[in-house]
Amino acid sequence: MTGAGTRTFGALSSFGRLLLDGTEPADSLASILPQPVDHILVQADLTIIAPGPLEPTLGAEIALVAELKAPKGEEKKILGVGRLSKQHGNATAEFAVLVSDEWHGQGLGTELLRRLIEIGRVEKLTQISGQVLAENHAMHHICRKVGFQVVHDADSNLFTASYTY
Repeated sequence: MTGAGTRTFGALSSFGRLLLDGTEPADSLASILPQPVDHILVQADLTIIAPGPLEPTLGAEIALVAELKAPKGEEKKILGVGRLSKQHGNATAEFAVLVSDEWHGQGLGTELLRRLIEIGRVEKLTQISGQVLAENHAMHHICRKVGFQVVHDADSNLFTASYTY
């Protein structure tokens, strides 16, 4: 019996030997495969790098963090966060954007939301949506500016902002 990965340079591979001995493939591979990771790096060009297979929940969550570089010895300051949570079983996601009060009105929320839209495009989503408080007029404006449909729900007094690709 031969199969993909069971022979190397004409000799039986160690993995192939385990298969022929009747060992469960998943058990024999577990010791040589990298462990799932719980973090990734999103680069400026929006390529995503993961140093191994993703934990299932991590594959569904994407967060962008805007930081202010600090002088040496001081702590970095988080200015804002944008998040996409993919919905299980379909190509949609929920978004959230949070910007520090002192950074409101400087374009950071708009930039985070634009990048979330682009990540959704790369991830082949069909729609992203989120709930916005009725009194958050700045977020209503940002959502409309970048192409979201914003609809008021009178029952909950929330707005739903939806972007369809």
